[in-house]
Amino acid sequence: MPRLYREMDVGLFPNRCEGGTNLVAMECMACGVPVILSQNTGHLDLVALDRCFPLEQQSAIDGPDHLGWGESNVEEIIETLEAVRRNKAGSLARAACGAAFMNEMTWADTARQLVETIGAYP
Repeated sequence: MPRLYREMDVGLFPNRCEGGTNLVAMECMACGVPVILSQNTGHLDLVALDRCFPLEQQSAIDGPDHLGWGESNVEEIIETLEAVRRNKAGSLARAACGAAFMNEMTWADTARQLVETIGAYP
């Protein structure tokens, strides 16, 4: 898969909801692909301005089972895609930061953080 990911110009993930952290987005980031992420639910573990392109305009989705879900704004998606295309060097620099972040996100650290989080609850 890394060879295929590296053929991409950008990874676009305007997902309404992620039950966990988005594995395909993480794989794209690890391969140095510029990534556009909706800023909601499981993507929040990945979103930071220095390592991806966050979609900040998230309209809430009604319903008792949709807590934290968001609908990405189509105009913002298009603007962000165009920004990535216009500034290839800057986009690749941000993608390199994303790859470095993914390199530091180990299974051991993730498991430790989960145990700490669960332990914080009575």
